[in-house]
Amino acid sequence: MGKYSEFEIRTQPWFDQSNFNGFNFAIPMKTLVIYCVDPRASDIPQAVARYFGDEVYPGEMVLDEAGNRVGSTRTIFTVTNGGGRAATALMTVAEMDYLFHVQNVVVVHHSFCGTSSYMPEGLLKKFHDDYHAEISTLFDHDSLAIPDFEKSLRYDIELLRSSPAVPKHVKLYGFFYEINSGKLTEVLRDIPALRRCKEQTWISMGCFDCSDKTGHALSSRPPGRMNIFTSVQQLGSDGRRPNAFSRWDIQSQHCSATELR
Repeated sequence: MGKYSEFEIRTQPWFDQSNFNGFNFAIPMKTLVIYCVDPRASDIPQAVARYFGDEVYPGEMVLDEAGNRVGSTRTIFTVTNGGGRAATALMTVAEMDYLFHVQNVVVVHHSFCGTSSYMPEGLLKKFHDDYHAEISTLFDHDSLAIPDFEKSLRYDIELLRSSPAVPKHVKLYGFFYEINSGKLTEVLRDIPALRRCKEQTWISMGCFDCSDKTGHALSSRPPGRMNIFTSVQQLGSDGRRPNAFSRWDIQSQHCSATELR
């Protein structure tokens, strides 16, 4: 027995490892949000909760008669790292699914993020030149910086979907958050149910389960691409999907267009 063994759940008389099926009875967690450590992005979990409508964040503590914290009403858990990248969150996804049965994983990248001020090579060179340390093999190269927000979100969603640490039934979402206006925009999603759809579709803002709720016709995606990643865009006044997404980064200090592919 260690000095703090009395505080381990496995040592509690009420805990039965052989019948363990998660702690959702105490904390109804269902969504994991991955976002940046930047304090300017601290409102992202609340923005995600508002977007989905059925999430609770930050929630309230649940106390027993003795005043002990035995649960929470929160449904969103968070993971923060530089840039809000998926690569360093994979372990947490696996852990939280074991403990709480994750339903959704949300990746959010934000405007004027510090990791959009450099390229991966610049970070690697600094450590090589200043600290005589070779760190290029320690991390996923494409997760070290954000050269383009839409591409980085797509990369992270694809990384999550391809990882064995993420159960195949989990729904994946990629969002862009503008820190000054607080606007949260869904850029893409990977929903397992959509993968079973026979028709490949562009899904416009507010459309779910392959049905368009905007009143506009859905545009067909090129055939032969069964790996459906639905980029979400506000339809233009003419009812057509815009072919550009606003990209905000520190390098450009202005809004530039990145064509959707």
